Amino acid sequence: MSIKVEYLITYNIKGSTLQTTDNYKYLLMSNALISFNDENQLVFEDVIFNFELLKHEIIDKNQRIFKVNISCEDLLLIDKMSELLKIIREFTFKTEGKTTILWDEISNHYSSLAYPEINKIENLLRKLITYFMITNFGFEWTEESIPLDLKNGVKKNRDKNNFLHDTDFIQLSDFLFKPYSSKNIDLLFKDIKDKKIGEIIDYKYFNQFVPKSNWERYFNAFVDYEDGNLSKKWNQLYELRCLIAHNNFLTKKDYKTLLISSMN
Repeated sequence: MSIKVEYLITYNIKGSTLQTTDNYKYLLMSNALISFNDENQLVFEDVIFNFELLKHEIIDKNQRIFKVNISCEDLLLIDKMSELLKIIREFTFKTEGKTTILWDEISNHYSSLAYPEINKIENLLRKLITYFMITNFGFEWTEESIPLDLKNGVKKNRDKNNFLHDTDFIQLSDFLFKPYSSKNIDLLFKDIKDKKIGEIIDYKYFNQFVPKSNWERYFNAFVDYEDGNLSKKWNQLYELRCLIAHNNFLTKKDYKTLLISSMN
């Protein structure tokens, strides 16, 4: 399987600096680990990569642009290629250039590995919540234990028996950790207004209006895990999920973070 990455590297034109593609190659070779062979391929630590370099200028903007295409034919070289690309990005930064990523099949590779993990974690949480709520609080749990904001936030509830399957990743976190009142606060104001002066109101009555999360209401007594830690990990997974879902760039480090978070 081949892997390809494409960069646009932009410089402000300064005198004769980097006038040609050869100039750019010579500067790359200032790193002792990089050289070019007779076939114009880039050699990095004795590993050969296909290398294509094109130059373009925007005269009225005083900018010179190099299009860098680097590829290899072996997926096993993905880590070595990542090291090379990091060196090129650092080199560009140090020489006052700007790197724009046009195409990144390394990111695509890790995204394809990460998506099934995210999908599994998301559906596993739906399963655990649904099983817990039905077996402890009955079939009517969706009527009694879904925060109003979450009910309103679910655009299309196709089946109330499977409510959580119509929620997205972050809404699952809202179900667990977002505080809400089990009674409409307007009822409290009405009852206070209707009470006679000096009439005693039971503390338990007021407690109904105190916002609490479902974790505090239901899960805390059964699960030996800090809700703050779980919420933090879930938000971290959500950020990684967004990278994948929106075709943003995902690194090997991101993928490892996802695996570690999912195991803990």
